[in-house]
Amino acid sequence: MTPADDVLSRAADLGRAVRDTPKYRALREAEAAVMKDAESVKLAQALATLQERRASLAKEGKALDPADGERLEKIAAAAATDPRLQALSKAQAAFQDLVNSVSRAMLDQLKP
Repeated sequence: MTPADDVLSRAADLGRAVRDTPKYRALREAEAAVMKDAESVKLAQALATLQERRASLAKEGKALDPADGERLEKIAAAAATDPRLQALSKAQAAFQDLVNSVSRAMLDQLKP
């Protein structure tokens, strides 16, 4: 086995270990809960579409037109009160904290 193969094998082991964490399971459960609710899915999709449009326009130095800006605010407010989307957001943040910790632990081992 080459060193690169060994690293990839260990990465796969790490992926399996991460998959077994409560934070990963909570993330998957929160995603499933959102997907079971049509309104939550609709809100999440509408919010993502408008946020992507805003980001794309920002890259061009443009802003959303006022009507889309108002729509984005309304959808974001509705999403912020949706309990499934709130739970998903918290689960995503917790999982991202875990991923960041893993990354820091690996980077610490690369220090001279």
